[in-house]
Amino acid sequence: MTPRACIVDAGAGSYESIARWLLLTGRDITVIAPPALAQAFREVADQAARTVCRGR
Repeated sequence: MTPRACIVDAGAGSYESIARWLLLTGRDITVIAPPALAQAFREVADQAARTVCRGR
């Protein structure tokens, strides 16, 4: 950890909920574990990309 980094230990009903909550911080995120959280970030990103594409 550094003055510009921290480790977050959080719980929620789903990994998608955690991913969305962390995105609200507006900071870059590095997922250390679990792999399912990284997958949840990919799914949220895919949903955002589909939303942008529909708006064109």
